[in-house]
Amino acid sequence: MSGGNMIMLQTQNYTKCIKNCQKLLQNISRGSRTATQPSDIGVPGSLLTRRYASSLDDTSGDVDGRRFNPLNIQMLSQKLHAQIFKNQESPHDPVKIERAKRHLSEHGLSDKTGLRTPDVDIDLPKLFGETIDDHFTALARQQSDVYRGLADELVSATLPPVPTRWLMVEGWTRYGEDGSVSSVPSPLEDAIVFDVEVCVNAGALPVLATAATPKAWYSWTSHNLCSEGDYDGSSPTVRDMVPMETGSDRERLVVGHNVAYDRSYVTEQYHMNMMKTRFLDTMSLHISVSGLTGFQQILWRFKMRNKGIKRQEVKQHLKKIGDYRKQVILKFGNFKVFF
Repeated sequence: MSGGNMIMLQTQNYTKCIKNCQKLLQNISRGSRTATQPSDIGVPGSLLTRRYASSLDDTSGDVDGRRFNPLNIQMLSQKLHAQIFKNQESPHDPVKIERAKRHLSEHGLSDKTGLRTPDVDIDLPKLFGETIDDHFTALARQQSDVYRGLADELVSATLPPVPTRWLMVEGWTRYGEDGSVSSVPSPLEDAIVFDVEVCVNAGALPVLATAATPKAWYSWTSHNLCSEGDYDGSSPTVRDMVPMETGSDRERLVVGHNVAYDRSYVTEQYHMNMMKTRFLDTMSLHISVSGLTGFQQILWRFKMRNKGIKRQEVKQHLKKIGDYRKQVILKFGNFKVFF
């Protein structure tokens, strides 16, 4: 069916729907719910969010037992409702109903209709808790409690003193809280703060990395930085990446700022069999709480060409945040390095 025919068919259905809705509302106001068959009317369920799936429930249903809310939107079947909501019915809030009707009308949706579907008759797994919110909260805790515990461990920990001397040797070096220094295949602890450095002038491979845990500091040095030969970053190998999970299948948490960037240089992230290490991004946490930083907002507006932002505005902002970023911007010129 062509797009034009589909729109014409929907328009015809919508016109029929509003007439039937008006008729049903008149019947409801007279105290009768069965004078108009709900099977002949409807509003697509997607027009209301799931937030109102319980608060607007109406168990009156139509002749075959299907359930509809006061806006004549088909709801969950009686069997599914009983399993998910324990047959708890909330009283209809007239204010919310009127607000929903007004919202639909303002967007030209009050006369729309949707197909009626047969009720779903299946047995769901037993809920973990009394409500569906309890169920998904329990599932989330089951999968994340170990990692949340590791995050709490980092938050409450006091890091060891920063080493006064860093060794320039290939691979990982561990600087223990007791002053010991030793070579290790990867950080030993399960809660780790991690950062990678890349020498962009020489190539796209990592050259240095650091990590901190409640018990030790770590440094990682690329073999390319330690050797005296020519550096070739055009053909990366496993040896060029940073090992983080050598011989470990425990749950581990790696924390970093924009950690997806650092994660891309971790050896094991390219293995077919993934380990139990998870990554926590502090930049995402910051944005979720405080939004984009001033610098990010400037760059985002520049990228989207929003309201004709000028390059001079970016330069003025860069003066406030330091010479380093200013030099980077002026060097690359077109800002694409940030995207």
